Amino acid sequence: MPVDGVPPLVRLSAQVRLVPLLNDAAGSTSTLDAVEETGHGWAVPWTLLLVVVLVGGGGTGLVVRDRRLRAAVRETASASA
Repeated sequence: MPVDGVPPLVRLSAQVRLVPLLNDAAGSTSTLDAVEETGHGWAVPWTLLLVVVLVGGGGTGLVVRDRRLRAAVRETASASA
């Protein structure tokens, strides 16, 4: 079941406390024992993950381009010497 308004912070936890009400035939209402439960789940921050991948990919592209440029400069220098 989707829950709105919860930011994806990688690891989430939630605690629920339920107090059931009992209606009898006479029309009176009484409470039963409360039930508490805790749940955990993963929520991937897709936007942040995309930014990290794009920045990492861009950085990798710059490193590769820099290495190719340096290799070309070395080849040019050795060819002219």
